[in-house]
Amino acid sequence: RRPPEQPTHMQTENGHALFYAGRINGMFGDPETAKSWLAMSTITQALHAGQTAAYLDIDHNGSEEIAERLMLLGADPTKIGNPAHFRVYEPEDRAGLVAFLTEMAKWRPGVTVIDSLGELMPMLGAKSVDNDELTTAMRAILKPLAHKIGSCVITIDHLPKGQDSRSSGYAIGG
Repeated sequence: RRPPEQPTHMQTENGHALFYAGRINGMFGDPETAKSWLAMSTITQALHAGQTAAYLDIDHNGSEEIAERLMLLGADPTKIGNPAHFRVYEPEDRAGLVAFLTEMAKWRPGVTVIDSLGELMPMLGAKSVDNDELTTAMRAILKPLAHKIGSCVITIDHLPKGQDSRSSGYAIGG
């Protein structure tokens, strides 16, 4: 019997890691609960370790704000500004997502952040409340990044605002 796989990304002070390479790692929570900061800390550590990283900014945080936050976290500005090390993508539609995925298959980043799933679904023409459409969208974008490319994929999503919807304990959607 082989031991369980261990996470490799986002090392904590006690030596444990939080996220898995080659897997889809999800974070969800209320707005302003440091989800993006944790994802960017993971990117910062990856860049320090000589890895590459991509940020799919569907939530429209803006590349300047992302770069500023990465520098506040200690990322090397020369790596942030160098597309051989770090890239931000801000697609507006399905075609932009397909172009992103095509480029990632060639570039093969060590870490890929998807911010946010709630914005990704409509871009793919999927309803986030339909489990089948949600699964199809995940297979189209997230699985290739993690399973074929081997990236540590970190998704960010919000919890529902309504108390009835929140009782499930899961993120928005199916």
